[in-house]
Amino acid sequence: MYAGEHKLFKNGQVYYYEWRNTSIEEYGIYLASMILEKVKLIWDFNMFKNYLKTALRNIKKHKGYTFINICGLAVGMTCCILMLLWVQNELSYDRFHEHAHNLYRVVFEKRTAQGTTEDLSGPVPLGPAMKAEFPEIADFTTCMGPYTGNNLLYNGKGFMNDICYNMDPHFFEIFSFPFIKGSSKTALNEPYSIVITEKMARKYFGDEDPLGKFIYDEEAQRDYKVTGLIENIPQNSHLQFDCIYPRRAQRGENWSRYIAGYYVLLKEKTSSDELSLKIVDLVKKHHPETSIESVYLQPITNIHLYSDIEADVEGRRNITYVYLLSVTALIIFLIACINYMNLSTARFTLRAKEIGIRKVSGACRKNIIEQFFCESILLSSLALPIALILTEFALPVFNNLSGKQLTFNILKNIYIVPELFIIILITGVIAGSYPALFLSSFQPVQVIKEANIRGIRSNILLRRLLIIMQFSLTIILFIGTAVIHNQLNFIRNRNLGFDRNNIITFEPAGDFYWNYQRVKHEVLQHPDIINVTKSSFTENSNLPRHMYENPIKEITWEGKNPGNETVPYPTSVDYDFLRTFNIPLLEGRFFSKDLATDSSNVILNETAVKAMGLTSPIGKRISFKLRTLSSSEIPTHNGLIIGVVKDFHQRSLHSKIQPIILTLLDLPSDLTVKVKTENMSETISFMNKKWQESLPGFELPYKFLDETIDNFYKADERIFSIFTYFSFLAIFIACLGLFGMVSFMAERRTKEIGIRKVLGASLLGIISLQVTEFIKWILLANVIAWPAAYFAMNRWLQNFAYRVNPSVFVFMLAGFITLIIALITVSYQAVKVAHANPVESLRYE
Repeated sequence: MYAGEHKLFKNGQVYYYEWRNTSIEEYGIYLASMILEKVKLIWDFNMFKNYLKTALRNIKKHKGYTFINICGLAVGMTCCILMLLWVQNELSYDRFHEHAHNLYRVVFEKRTAQGTTEDLSGPVPLGPAMKAEFPEIADFTTCMGPYTGNNLLYNGKGFMNDICYNMDPHFFEIFSFPFIKGSSKTALNEPYSIVITEKMARKYFGDEDPLGKFIYDEEAQRDYKVTGLIENIPQNSHLQFDCIYPRRAQRGENWSRYIAGYYVLLKEKTSSDELSLKIVDLVKKHHPETSIESVYLQPITNIHLYSDIEADVEGRRNITYVYLLSVTALIIFLIACINYMNLSTARFTLRAKEIGIRKVSGACRKNIIEQFFCESILLSSLALPIALILTEFALPVFNNLSGKQLTFNILKNIYIVPELFIIILITGVIAGSYPALFLSSFQPVQVIKEANIRGIRSNILLRRLLIIMQFSLTIILFIGTAVIHNQLNFIRNRNLGFDRNNIITFEPAGDFYWNYQRVKHEVLQHPDIINVTKSSFTENSNLPRHMYENPIKEITWEGKNPGNETVPYPTSVDYDFLRTFNIPLLEGRFFSKDLATDSSNVILNETAVKAMGLTSPIGKRISFKLRTLSSSEIPTHNGLIIGVVKDFHQRSLHSKIQPIILTLLDLPSDLTVKVKTENMSETISFMNKKWQESLPGFELPYKFLDETIDNFYKADERIFSIFTYFSFLAIFIACLGLFGMVSFMAERRTKEIGIRKVLGASLLGIISLQVTEFIKWILLANVIAWPAAYFAMNRWLQNFAYRVNPSVFVFMLAGFITLIIALITVSYQAVKVAHANPVESLRYE
């Protein structure tokens, strides 16, 4: 017998089947399977309702343990959410550009006496030559800067310290910085044009329309027309600037002068490695004596996290911090999950009969596992709203610590919603995994008869291991915080080889540049000004200013080993340099105004003497040439080594002291003024007045040298602050879990403690009975944590050329503090139980 055409409904959709060749029996089997499927869905839904009801009942019955679990999970989730926001921001750097996936920065690897160093400066003619010879390059831009010394005027009011770059006219076609007014294609076409950001426009023009207005550059002594207004540069851009000038070719630019950086836009499916080799060959073709040994193209999306170049010192090695803080947040999250696992498995005897009855009633192990996972996911779901509230309160503090401008708005940042669900799921699975697998393994006959349940001993051992793991992770965080604190203290208090206190620096302009000696004499008449000097020492310390090749082109000295390629970095100074910075002179003498020959003489630092292989440097002849923009004959400077100064740090402690040669040559320099501590504000007002006599409308753009030096370590300071907060959170969650465990164990041993008290046990004996076991666990946690912490922090310390050695005292102190905190947590509950009335204890059921 066969059926005709029939309609079937499945999940709200209509399916048509022709049954002309199908028997009624087969048709009946199909209908039966459909009915069973519907029944299964109803059954699964009812089971889920049952799991949910059971979970809510347990939560209501055990409020204290539920509170501990939810608090721990909420704090752990909060840390994870903050880290997700932070990591999301770190990974987003430079990805907003339309061509980000094909945009690269050219990095040059150059040969020096100290080895190969990475640098951003290349020969000026390289850009046009690359575009002409390599068809795989779609476009490029030359990058010169950043500059902060432009003195700009509008309507008689002066402004300084705006960050400026010189870029090629098609810069805005390569980089996607949105224009508010003007055109990205033509904004830099005019030779004396300027494109400014909203922030700069507000500062200069207020509510006026800036387009078409003129800004006067005092240094260039000409007007620049505002041809474009762009949005403020996002924080997640490695290029930070206030304005862009068009780069103009200068007379005499040649392949031997390295003053430009480059960005290249590659065509699709272009091999950056192959192109790098071609660029090296191109440079060597035009300049055979180049110090450039190799080139690599660095994706702009990697610059913020992976760059190890001095010019990127503000964000260098950020991937290390991403790993460090991500692992820290993960540790806190694991500690919270361990709390749940510990308390759930500790209470297994209270749930054993329930599980046994469920199994007798027909529930299989899969159903029991589902039930426990449902409970843990429910607790995670209850913890999430609390975590979101905590995140809202913690985010301003976290932004202040990290220097970010993170926002947490689910409606605006819809991408974080799946991440929140993943956090709930992961939390539920990790926290509920062992309880679900362990508790579901009980045999129903054993648990109903209250027989010895197989696995109890292993469960107790696991709980101990989990507590040990918790405190091991906490101790690692404590040690990490202490080591970072010691390193930062070492940085702050290390003798840098010069006096950094009460020194203000600024770039000279106006009479401070053109009539330096006269202005210096006038300024020194002020009773609170001790010394004034001009040098490129502080100018070279104000990173990032490393687009430039070492100005020394060729150098030789008396007794030079032919294989010695040391090229000291020249630092221009004047006669008061040593007195201003209190740098010790080890040998010879310093420059003298009475000796005209000193204009060609030099002084070395200790590192230069060693690197140059000089045993008795005083009186040795030395000659060198300086690179210039001009292609004409470069003059040779001949002189004598007249002195040796003690080493001083011209860079941050991330870098080693380099060989330095002090000269009286007029290289780009900063002015340094050493002042007395008293009447500091009045002294600066005096300097500002002298400045405005030369540059009306401009404020003195001074900086304190000690603040400049502190800025080198801003990223490390931020990491320390975050690490400290996270360490306290870790110990809080661990102690929260420990408190729960102690409470539970005391609850289970109530009768035992009552009997001991009746038989004469002392109060101290009862307390030590409960405390001793936990002390052993904490001590073992220290043994595990110390080697792991030493390895991790030793890796972090490699970021510093000068660093502390983690002392044994730091490890012992971290262990001692953790032990004391754990003892306080345990002792509170132990004392409470020990003071309980034994009669009440023996009545306890």
